[in-house]
Amino acid sequence: MKRGLRSMLLAAALLGAAAPAVLAHPLGNFTVNHYAGIRVEPDRIQLDVVIDAAEIPTFQLVAGRDLGGDGALTGAELDGLAVDRCLAVGRDLALDVDGAPAPLALAAAGVALPAGNGGLATMRLSCAFEAPALVDATTRIAFHDDFEAARIGWREITAVAS
Repeated sequence: MKRGLRSMLLAAALLGAAAPAVLAHPLGNFTVNHYAGIRVEPDRIQLDVVIDAAEIPTFQLVAGRDLGGDGALTGAELDGLAVDRCLAVGRDLALDVDGAPAPLALAAAGVALPAGNGGLATMRLSCAFEAPALVDATTRIAFHDDFEAARIGWREITAVAS
């Protein structure tokens, strides 16, 4: 009886100690998570896309961007990274309105590199796209995200209309 109780207490203590590390990246340090928020207006469709990349994909992407070689990205390097990555994201998104492709124009791009595990950064990329469209109650809208489809991570899509 004592041995079973001791084992349960030890297991609970180990689980409690490991929980913060597991919660940091539930799928691991290789994930690329996607969020797409679709906002439908009478004259356009706005698309807010956020890409959260864990440490390894961020390291792979940022390594070639440090033009100064000092281990840190300047404001201009970050701005260039944001625009380049958002354009890459946009090429892999498909928005159809009543069966016809709706061209997405990049309206805004931003990137942040929050600290991650092991002294490495993570990346949060924010992209705003817009497509002109005449929309009413009968309009059919379809959306597909193929950006880095081979990478593991969660994907979330929300849609709201005015």
